[in-house]
Amino acid sequence: MAVSLAFAVLEIGGSVAAVGAVLASAMVPLVGSVPRRRSRSRAVPSAGNGSCLQASGPARTLGEVNTLEEVTYQAGRDALADQEGLVAGIRQRTGTLLAAHAIVASFLGATTIRAAGLEPLSWVALGTLVAGLALGAVLLAPWAMKFAVDARTLYSELYEQAAAESEEGTLGWLAAAGFGYQALREENARRVRTMSRCSGLLSMLMIAQTLAWLSALALD
Repeated sequence: MAVSLAFAVLEIGGSVAAVGAVLASAMVPLVGSVPRRRSRSRAVPSAGNGSCLQASGPARTLGEVNTLEEVTYQAGRDALADQEGLVAGIRQRTGTLLAAHAIVASFLGATTIRAAGLEPLSWVALGTLVAGLALGAVLLAPWAMKFAVDARTLYSELYEQAAAESEEGTLGWLAAAGFGYQALREENARRVRTMSRCSGLLSMLMIAQTLAWLSALALD
């Protein structure tokens, strides 16, 4: 009875891990909002005079440098985009680790149970498999993170400042927009750290499962 239950757990666990790996691969392109494009310039309209500010891109003459406000804005955008890429990488790595869990459980686990039966180390390996599946589900679940600002909110918050600065030609409003991206990054930081730690724990569980199966097989 126990052996049949163990085989059932292996089959279900392997199938769930394989499905999770496929879902993780499909979800990676959907994480976040808009991919960053460094090769194109982007015009940001300034308030009051209808002109456009070249906020980023290579369209500058030799020797000309970005203003401090432009650098601040781009730094905020890049920091948020880098964080978005980190989350996408964690999800992709989760899919890879779930696939590894499935392979180890399906081949090494089945071989060990047939050869040695249900030893204490086999139960340890089954426990790490179940824990890994649960942790993978947590990592693939939706997390409350934002990687884009609301356009209407951004406009309403910065319009008055941009209009006041239009006569003087200053760009404090652009720096404020960069601070908005940085604020989103800081808001996401705790959850991203949690995801990173969970991903590391998932790796450790996969290694622990492999070692437990091998140890049980070696002690047979």
